[in-house]
Amino acid sequence: MKIGYARVSTTGQSLEAQIAALKSAGVKRVFQDKASGKDRNRPALKEMLAFAREGDEIVVARLDRFTRSSADLHAMLADMKAKGVSVTFLDNPAMNLSTAHGELLLAILAATAAFERRLILTRTAEGRENAKRKGVRFGRTPKITDELVDGIKTLRASDESLTAEEIGHRFNVSRRTVYRALGSASA
Repeated sequence: MKIGYARVSTTGQSLEAQIAALKSAGVKRVFQDKASGKDRNRPALKEMLAFAREGDEIVVARLDRFTRSSADLHAMLADMKAKGVSVTFLDNPAMNLSTAHGELLLAILAATAAFERRLILTRTAEGRENAKRKGVRFGRTPKITDELVDGIKTLRASDESLTAEEIGHRFNVSRRTVYRALGSASA
């Protein structure tokens, strides 16, 4: 039986092109993941590897859709070979993993995919650091501003009988935010 595997890294990407290519290659069942290729613990990948039986053929659109780790690739292929399952990559149909040349080509391509992954991580980290140097703040925008702090302190000074919950309700913030604004954990 021909079994397909399709993967995209983010939910914004589409699996359609991969699935169409797998179906046109005669795949009967397609396992789909939306996860990073660096992680071997992808639900559909694990399910597919467990599902495959002797004589089955796993078909993947491209090597980098299967994994970005050469160690994981070699481990998965060794497991499949031991089960009697073949693996085909549509972007390189001449790659025959039963020959020495095919194994060499696979090792080169796996190393290239791992190298590309490392470059992506490096560029991402550099971009993040560059943005931080330029003053870009990451994460959620803080709810507490100087104006909010001034407003909370002014209200508290005008009526000390107000509780932190009442003040927070007037400014649409939590009691904890009121405490932070007042600079005391027991306002």
